[in-house]
Amino acid sequence: MNSKPYLVVFVSAFGLIIISAVIGNIFESEGVITVENIGLKGIESVMHLYFLLFIIMVFSLVPLVIRIFIYLQIPLNKL
Repeated sequence: MNSKPYLVVFVSAFGLIIISAVIGNIFESEGVITVENIGLKGIESVMHLYFLLFIIMVFSLVPLVIRIFIYLQIPLNKL
């Protein structure tokens, strides 16, 4: 099993969550984005986006954790 694609997806989703949160907070602190500007539909869509990125992160993390778990079961003298 090649775990590199799962790692790329995990890091990409995690990076998108962090970058979008930082950019959103910068826009909010400068007054560009307010609750009145984006409305309830906008807030809902942002929450759906973060939930989707979280789900992508979780599903890509499962094979990585399984791979690490199996790797840690190998005794050191056999490596």
